[in-house]
This record gives sequence, structure tokens and C-alpha cells, in this order.
Amino acid sequence: MLPKRSAPVEEEKTSQIFSVVLPELMVEAVLAPNLPKKLHLQTWDGRKAATMPSISHCGLTYQPRPIAGALAHAIRFPPTSKPFGSAAKLTASMREFLSRYFGLAPDAADLLIAFALASYFVDAFPSRQSCTCSDRITRRV
Repeated sequence: MLPKRSAPVEEEKTSQIFSVVLPELMVEAVLAPNLPKKLHLQTWDGRKAATMPSISHCGLTYQPRPIAGALAHAIRFPPTSKPFGSAAKLTASMREFLSRYFGLAPDAADLLIAFALASYFVDAFPSRQSCTCSDRITRRV
């Protein structure tokens, strides 16, 4: 009688991260609720956010990188996000804020909002984003 062969056990791979952009999912390290020196991962799939100690996606488990005491004091990690409704509601709220408190015209507010939202995805772009804001353009000849 031949011995039975067991199926090969696939080891799940683990990656420690602060943030990563995956197809249809963004992941960012945030402060763990009620634990100021520990990180959790917050995910955003385009519709809803979720915060958890680790996530699995496409056969890979992501965990937040551990933070040393000095690093925890030197870097201000963001807290978990608050619900904001739809993307249209968020941008309308941002436009209203910029118009009311900074007196920006709607077109100027829209450009600043586009930059702010694009800079959030900086890891996904091949080059650094930059923005120069000025109330006057001065030309010297």
C-alpha cells in the first residue's frame, strides 16, 4: 500500500506597509482606534472605507509596519477617516469652504481641489506633484 500524499500547503505571503495602491483598492496606515502607538490599515475601494489590523488581497496579507517609539513621536499618522458621503458631496463641501473662507472663485477653487485630491495619490504618479498659488502674475521683461 502506498502512503497518501498530502496536498502542498501554500504559505500566505505577508507584506508590511505604510500605504499601497492596488487595483480597485487603496490601503493606508492609520492610528489604531484607542491605541496611539499602534497602526491599523484603512482601505478604500471607491465606495466605502474600512479599518482593520491587517487585510488580505489577491493572496497577499498586508500588515502595518511596526513603528518605533521615536518614529511614533516624529510622524503624525492620520486617524481613521470619517464618512463624507459621495465624492461629489466631498468636493462640493471643499469648494464651499474655499469660497467662503478664502474668497476663491469657483474655477480657482476647483483647480485647488483637483490638486489636493491628486496629491493624495502621489504614490501612483511617476513624478512629484507641485502647485504654486499666487494672487498676481508679474512679468518682467
